[in-house]
Amino acid sequence: MKKAGFVRISFGIESGDPEILKIIKKGEELNDFIKGYKTAKKVGLETRASLILGHPYETKEKLRKSLRFVKNIKE
Repeated sequence: MKKAGFVRISFGIESGDPEILKIIKKGEELNDFIKGYKTAKKVGLETRASLILGHPYETKEKLRKSLRFVKNIKE
């Protein structure tokens, strides 16, 4: 795909909190996103992440956890 001009991938992470991911029935776990980011980086793709803020049952701490996860996943 990279040879065909594919340069960027966006991950719909939705939340960096495992409990929220279960509540919304996301189907992926945080480790799945970590693996995806590592693979994308390995092949030289730009990465983006999308979060949904204000999920039901999301607390300020869960929101902070999501923001930290997205910030740290790039490192």
